[in-house]
Amino acid sequence: MGIRSFARHLSALLAMGAVCLLLAPAAWAGLPKIKLTAGSLSAFASPQVVQVVFVYDGLMVGDTPETTYVAEKVAEKNAEEAGKGDDWAQRWASDRVGRFHPKFHELMNRELEALQVTTADAPASPTLIMTIRVKRIEPGFYSYMVNKPAEVDFDVSVATAAAPGTEIAHLTLERAPGVSVVAMVDTGERISEAYAKAGKELAQYIAKNAK
Repeated sequence: MGIRSFARHLSALLAMGAVCLLLAPAAWAGLPKIKLTAGSLSAFASPQVVQVVFVYDGLMVGDTPETTYVAEKVAEKNAEEAGKGDDWAQRWASDRVGRFHPKFHELMNRELEALQVTTADAPASPTLIMTIRVKRIEPGFYSYMVNKPAEVDFDVSVATAAAPGTEIAHLTLERAPGVSVVAMVDTGERISEAYAKAGKELAQYIAKNAK
């Protein structure tokens, strides 16, 4: 093989490798694992107004406790520029109500519309209470050549508003991935899409099993 031929061959291989890296996130994406571990979803077979309570106690960010993760990020960003870490910490906390929860409800409500079931953080006159303990958030990452979507793990408990202390259903949702084909530099945007996926898949599971 001549030098020019070898160069063309090498260039083609490098180009193919770049394409594979760009497409690699698709391999990470998949359907979340959802399981009904106790009770029944029969309550969702009739019209319901669901108050969703998100709980973040004991949250893990990747493999790191949230308190440690936030402290490290704040110190790192403040070292780059004074106040930058504090601004980041404020956004990290406010994104939950401002971005993550709305995306969850948007997809959840779309999928449950046929059942006349609606969800919100603070609806008027709720009939069901859904408590979602957010166990893990994987923020994912973005780089020029490759990116990884965010993921979330939820522990879900359902009770009636009349008897909030009595669980009527319990579910687990693991590894709900965000969008993987769009390059998302912003961490909050990646996590928002993971919440949207969780809402969609959880609603579809409920609709399928509401008997």
